[in-house]
Amino acid sequence: MHAIHTFRSTVDYFVTRGSTVNACSLDLSKAFDKMNHHGLFVKLMDRHIPVNLLKVLELWFTSSATCVKWGTFFSSFYRLSCGVRQGGVLSPYLFAIYLDSVIEKVKNSKSGCQINWSYVGILAYADDILLIAPTVMSLQTIVAICEKELQELDMQINAKKSACIHTDRTCMEN
Repeated sequence: MHAIHTFRSTVDYFVTRGSTVNACSLDLSKAFDKMNHHGLFVKLMDRHIPVNLLKVLELWFTSSATCVKWGTFFSSFYRLSCGVRQGGVLSPYLFAIYLDSVIEKVKNSKSGCQINWSYVGILAYADDILLIAPTVMSLQTIVAICEKELQELDMQINAKKSACIHTDRTCMEN
């Protein structure tokens, strides 16, 4: 709800001042399934997470296993070497830490929408990313930054499920 409110407020702010707003919703392919555990641990260490908590997370990830169900049949259990559980309580938070470098790079680019001293050019929750920019050129800049940083994290943007929209005063009047 906060992201929707922030997006709507940003669009209203720019459009009422005569500017356009261009937004791009990025869908990440199998993002929760592909998160690299070792990459996450490095990012947690960079944040100075207590060693005991890091050990608990490491034990949790190394002991995670799953199976596949077909109708009434179950496969053998197998170890999960990457990813976080969809629906897990910690999963969105751990994934947000994993993606934090994407957010920081976009924010540091100074492209995208900013209201006063608040940067609102990227909104993210779990594997949902929304980019907001006043021009098509600045939107393309932050999409390219996301694409490059996501490649570094071994994440792919699913172009078929991603979408862009352009909004101006005439769109708001209708």
